[in-house]
Amino acid sequence: SEWKFFQHFIHTVLRQLEATQRLGLPALAGTTDDAVQKHVEALLRSGALPASAAPGDSIPVLLVLPGADTQRAMPLTRQGAKVGYVDMRPVRPDEFEPIAGVEVPDSPYFLVDVDAGRETLGMSPRSAAARIAEAGRSPLTLEEGVTLLTLYPGILREHSCFQMLGS
Repeated sequence: SEWKFFQHFIHTVLRQLEATQRLGLPALAGTTDDAVQKHVEALLRSGALPASAAPGDSIPVLLVLPGADTQRAMPLTRQGAKVGYVDMRPVRPDEFEPIAGVEVPDSPYFLVDVDAGRETLGMSPRSAAARIAEAGRSPLTLEEGVTLLTLYPGILREHSCFQMLGS
């Protein structure tokens, strides 16, 4: 029902807010816990919340803090004893920007109905980008992907990876 989805949505946002604060992500994004909390409260009060999410393997909402230092955020990603890392040689994560057509707000924002990409598993980036566009979706940016991994490390399965085609 719509009410159950709304309750789950709010619970998910509050859990993510607590996790971002516990991990120190606001500081990595050049802001404070209080500022992020105020942005989240304003977003929730705005009433611009979805009525439902697509069924399946999606995450109903993802709280993204733009400007977070992805190089410093990835080690906060843990799966068991494994710690996340960034190896993008010869480029650095801070050299990436959103691709044309992908708009990223300057303040904390929600991504709604985040798809983990099971349908594009094993596809070339070009084919995956086409499938994402055909579905009327937007690819994840580097910041959004790192946030997803930090808050949902189990989304990355052994012997798999994902690319953030939005950067």
